[in-house]
Amino acid sequence: MRLRLFVGLVAMGLAAVATPGLSGCSREASATPPARRTPSRAVSFQNEVQPIFSKRCIACHSPGAFEDGTAMGGLVLASGRSHAQLVGYKSLESKLPRVAPGDLEQSYLHHKLRGTFMKVGGIGVKMPLAGEIPEDEILLIEDWILGGAKID
Repeated sequence: MRLRLFVGLVAMGLAAVATPGLSGCSREASATPPARRTPSRAVSFQNEVQPIFSKRCIACHSPGAFEDGTAMGGLVLASGRSHAQLVGYKSLESKLPRVAPGDLEQSYLHHKLRGTFMKVGGIGVKMPLAGEIPEDEILLIEDWILGGAKID
C-alpha cells in the first residue's frame, strides 16, 4: 500500500514538472507577449529611452564599471555613447545585432530584456541583473526599436 502511494505521488510530481505552467516553477518566457511588428507611438531616444538606460543599466554598462575599466559585455550605455553601441552593432553574446532597427525578433536587446535570449543562440542572463525593468519601460524600448531606433 505504501509503495503504491509513493509511486502515485512520484507520478503526479513528474506530471507536474513535465507540464509547462503546472508546476509554477518555470521562469520561461511563457508570459512574454508575442513580438510586435509596429510601434504603438513615436519614441524619443534622448528623452525617453536614454533615461531608462541611465537609471537601470548604467551601473554595469558604463566605462569603468569593472576594476579593469570595462563595461559589462563591452556595452556602454552612457549618454552620448549608447546609441552608437546599440544600433547595428553586433552583440558579443549572439549572432544578432544588439538593435536591428524596425525588427524586435532580430534585436538582441529585446531578447535580453524579455528573457528569450537563449532561443536566439544567446548566452548570459536576463537583463537587468538587479531587479526588473517595468513592462511599460520595456514596451517603450520596443517601440523605439520598431520605430527605426532613431536618435534625436
